[in-house]
Amino acid sequence: MQVVRERRRGLVAACGTTDDDKRAVTVEDALRAFARLCLLTYYVQGTVVTRLPPPDARQKAILDALGTP
Repeated sequence: MQVVRERRRGLVAACGTTDDDKRAVTVEDALRAFARLCLLTYYVQGTVVTRLPPPDARQKAILDALGTP
């Protein structure tokens, strides 16, 4: 569980806690934000194109806090 504690520390350092700021990002908030980050599949002239859209501002902040490139 060391990884979980480390990631939680990163989120707290970047986003604060709900004790300090009621609008701080919680683990549940982060998971909901990541649920919106999904692959998009397009069909273009008979070819399947799959792409991952860039993260929105909230997703990027969470990824940055987690140390994800």
